[in-house]
Amino acid sequence: MGEAPISRMTQLLGHSPADAVQTQAQNQAQARAWRIKMEALGQEFGSFTQVGRRHFALFIESGMELVVTFDNAARLATMGENGLPLGAELADRHGFSLLCLMSAGQTWFRDADLFAHLDGLVDEGFFDSFKRVIFCGLGPVGGYAAAAFSITAPEPEVILSSPVASLAPKDAPFETRFARARRLDFSTRFGFGPDMSAHSKALYLIYDPATTVAAAHAALYRGAHIRKIALPRHAPLIERLALAQEGLAPLILALDAPAPSAAIRRIFRERARRDDTYINNLAAQAKARKHPKLAARAAGFSPSG
Repeated sequence: MGEAPISRMTQLLGHSPADAVQTQAQNQAQARAWRIKMEALGQEFGSFTQVGRRHFALFIESGMELVVTFDNAARLATMGENGLPLGAELADRHGFSLLCLMSAGQTWFRDADLFAHLDGLVDEGFFDSFKRVIFCGLGPVGGYAAAAFSITAPEPEVILSSPVASLAPKDAPFETRFARARRLDFSTRFGFGPDMSAHSKALYLIYDPATTVAAAHAALYRGAHIRKIALPRHAPLIERLALAQEGLAPLILALDAPAPSAAIRRIFRERARRDDTYINNLAAQAKARKHPKLAARAAGFSPSG
């Protein structure tokens, strides 16, 4: 595949932030630049494929352990050539191969063309060719997709944050968010996340038990393979904390720790203590509950204090 991805990926993508406000022409230019960079990455290190009208698949070959992630191509395209897909640093610096499935908007990855693409990968033995496969999905959409599609690999490890189990009314009658997405069909293939991930070697589910709907979805994931990591008072920052500092890599590497759940919880807690929003929220909650000492203690943790 040519030289190692470590230096070349950095050269191709860079890490500069995109402008917050752009004209329509600039948006189009950024999208074209992003597409060119994804194609360059795919050509040099693996493949970049448009899957139907609304999805893309980027594969970077870098080792015998594969991480499968899920991202939003529309979000990445606004960053132009700096739009790194979720988990790129794992191939860049840690020797994992990466398959990132990206949606053009909020499709929830419910798409027949995408299903056919995954069928093709299974038929050609793609997932079987790796000694280890890890599915990782952040947030309700990514978490759901990682659970639903993990069935394509033999005994994968799965990391989910705040996932839904399904948006089908019969499976999640308590779900009142995502009004447009609930019109999608979650009753056909890859439909119910808990069932699709039941064969996994281990599933680490990160969620805030104080968030009623998130906790209700988490309760639908059952079995001896489930490892629930409850992070009270961390919503809605869980996904941001998952990407803070060194990014996704420490969470993936934590799976090799003697106690993976404890290691993952420790990563989130350490990142939360460095997050101004989390500390301010904690102090405000303590003050509202008339615990001035706890509020003062929380404020004392503030990174900018």
